[in-house]
Amino acid sequence: MKILKRSITVLVCLILFTSCTKSIDGKKENEYIEEKKGITYYKGEPFTGEIFENYKNGQLNYKSNFKDGKREDGLSEWYYESGQLEYKFNFRDGKRIY
Repeated sequence: MKILKRSITVLVCLILFTSCTKSIDGKKENEYIEEKKGITYYKGEPFTGEIFENYKNGQLNYKSNFKDGKREDGLSEWYYESGQLEYKFNFRDGKRIY
């Protein structure tokens, strides 16, 4: 019974987490995305979530995560049109780490 309760709790937490995370297509939503003084805005509000863009052939071009308008700590990735990873950067406190 404990395992069932724990499993249900974990499932509910995962559902809540994934439903709160926005993922927007930067190409389709470009008119609503703007950057001012290092802050990325979506429809006038600092953006939290993932922004991605695909090539015309459907392959992923890039993806990057934001929190309160700044690039979130972690990895941002860019790809070639073939789908191969071109480069990736780690970010900390909204700045790229070399």
